[in-house]
Amino acid sequence: MLVWRGFGILVVVFLSLCFLGTEIAAEQLWGKSSPAMVRSVIVPVALLLAAVLVYLLHLVLARYAGARVHVDEATGERYTLREAHDLFFVPVKYWPMILGAGGALMLVFG
Repeated sequence: MLVWRGFGILVVVFLSLCFLGTEIAAEQLWGKSSPAMVRSVIVPVALLLAAVLVYLLHLVLARYAGARVHVDEATGERYTLREAHDLFFVPVKYWPMILGAGGALMLVFG
């Protein structure tokens, strides 16, 4: 079961597209991929590519997502409300670190 808010579902979409694209590129370069190649090359590279794409998504959402400025009538204080974008209750801005760390750890220890 997927749980997301806003554009958080794009994390799954980008990750799926990166896995598919990396698998296709590996088959074009080296022919049929073995399970060892999938574990040691394809999955880590796909995770790192997805981390880059999700980071770019975060930058776009931070800049262009509908932020509304409100003013508290009693104090005159201004505050900004932004729409939440998350996947599994983790904000989109943290997913590049999670994906990148997973890909880097798999490259080093895989």
